[in-house]
Amino acid sequence: MKTSGKEYRKEVSRLFGILILILYFYGMMINSIQGEIIGAFSGTETSGFTLSPLKNIGAVFSPLGLGLPLAVILFLLLFSERGSLWLKRLISGTRSVWDPERKIEILEEGTYGTSGWLTRPEMQDAFEIAPLGQLDLPVMGKLDEESYLGLKSLHGMNKNIMVYGAPGTGKSRGFVSPFILQAAKRGESMIITDAKAELYEKYAHWLGRQGYTVKAFNLLDFENSDAWNVLCDISADRNLVQPVAQIIIDNTSSETEKTGFWTESEKNLLMALLLYVQSLTDPKTGELLPASERSLGAIYRLLSACPILQIDDLFRRLPADHPALGPYGIFKQAGHQIWGNIATGLGSRLSVFQNELVDTITKYNEIDLELPGKQKCAYFCILSDQNDSMGFLSSLFFSMLFLRLSDYARKEGVHGKLPVEVNVILDEFSNVGGKLLNFKQTISTVRSRGINCQVIVQSIAQLADRYPKTEWLDIVANCDTQLFLGCNDSMTAKEISDRCGFVTVRTSGSSSRVSSVFSGNTGGSSVSSGSVRRPLMTPDEILRLPKNQALLFVRSLRPARIFKIEPEEHPESGNLVQARASDHIPRWRQEQQEKENRKSAQSYHPSKENEQAGSGEKESRENQVLTGKADRRDGIDCETWTEINPDQL
Repeated sequence: MKTSGKEYRKEVSRLFGILILILYFYGMMINSIQGEIIGAFSGTETSGFTLSPLKNIGAVFSPLGLGLPLAVILFLLLFSERGSLWLKRLISGTRSVWDPERKIEILEEGTYGTSGWLTRPEMQDAFEIAPLGQLDLPVMGKLDEESYLGLKSLHGMNKNIMVYGAPGTGKSRGFVSPFILQAAKRGESMIITDAKAELYEKYAHWLGRQGYTVKAFNLLDFENSDAWNVLCDISADRNLVQPVAQIIIDNTSSETEKTGFWTESEKNLLMALLLYVQSLTDPKTGELLPASERSLGAIYRLLSACPILQIDDLFRRLPADHPALGPYGIFKQAGHQIWGNIATGLGSRLSVFQNELVDTITKYNEIDLELPGKQKCAYFCILSDQNDSMGFLSSLFFSMLFLRLSDYARKEGVHGKLPVEVNVILDEFSNVGGKLLNFKQTISTVRSRGINCQVIVQSIAQLADRYPKTEWLDIVANCDTQLFLGCNDSMTAKEISDRCGFVTVRTSGSSSRVSSVFSGNTGGSSVSSGSVRRPLMTPDEILRLPKNQALLFVRSLRPARIFKIEPEEHPESGNLVQARASDHIPRWRQEQQEKENRKSAQSYHPSKENEQAGSGEKESRENQVLTGKADRRDGIDCETWTEINPDQL
């Protein structure tokens, strides 16, 4: 709102009046001091106090009136930290920055190091600085209540982000939550690891209202999980057989078991069974069996129900060009005396499929892994942060996701990129889920496909434990943006301190010379100053970083010290509606309920039951399998599973 000329003149008059009053009272003080000084030297009582406006205002410009402020300024220059710093800079001609918190003077001469904090003008190159409601970029933090930092997409830079934060430092609240809200503004897809379903319950309903396809692969509460069958992906691309087998073996082995004769033998048997089961056909029609009968659970049931010699007989009857015979032939290179031991070991790795619900959510296929690249989707992979028995399923899910999306982008994308950008938010990356297949290579290549990874860990030590040797270094190196929220361990503190770099700081020292009573020498002192190298932040300063602050690193820029943000600060936070994960009813449960309702309705119409006897028997069997009431060996006949038509593969 513009100020009128009349109001402007009124404001100027008011300020001028205040200035006159200040000068008047200051002059009154000067006259009083001057009178006291004259009286002291003359020996008479002289009072300089006067109410005359002319005398008081005139005293301001007297030698005493002008000299008193100059004396105060000189005192501050000589005896205050900032004043002495200014004098040193003036005398030496060097430029420096004073850090009042740590009481150090950082020189810009750069003799021993040129690091330092990123200034606000420098931030303009990498960030869009604006109120949160005006940004749609990923928000990394803020400078003040109206200046939030939106990370720009810079040429030659990837969008991968690494976040470090000990428990309680705000990884989910200060980064993941704002990231989800901002990604929804841009209409980008999100695949989110979610420990304990907290993120799903907070954002699933809101994302659905924004037009997102929301799915939950819930490995914490299976009855509330949408189903995903990895063998459907293998049917679409047989090249996925080897990575699927490798992921299962890697995530069910200790570090010492990941290589060796037994591991390789079990992997080859698993590859053969994957190719065999995914090609199963109905012996009567010759058509592929429904996807629900071609699953990892079916492989486990085959291993548990059929002796190894009967399984061998199944493979003997396959056509010579069947793809399963290749890996099975490698498996058979082992002596036949130990085939049973190998099959037993593989069965133990797949023992999670003893759980009927685990079997159920991996036999149907309700989650399309290519869909996030075609339209905006939000997939939540809900895991336990205490029990990692389902780790290989989560690892399988994400590894297949990267492979399917990358393949779709290469074949169907625009210039090799997905039509819809996909963000893979790996919250608590090292705590939940298994080890992703060749993740260091994946994170370095997916950027060209329109896939971005946000990797959130508690500490570098934790990441190095999951991805040992130099793997963790490769993962970190492929994240051009890194956000540090706080830590409790020395390894992370040391790495972040090194990442901050070194600066040149001024040092000063003094020395004194003590003389003997009987010597003719008099004592003296000297003051010296110089410069030394110092970390911008030492490891102990990293450990003591205030709870509301964060450190932000962007490749090719100096580090920035910023403030964390809270999800409540986002304009959309008031529109979020809490939804319980236990209220989600997946499609397979809905179909189960519909079948039960039909069965109840038929109990009132016996004649209809007789008419539908044939179909009823099949439906009853399917319902038993769906509800987990069927015998685990039900429907497994090692003789009838031999009808395979290679043309249907």
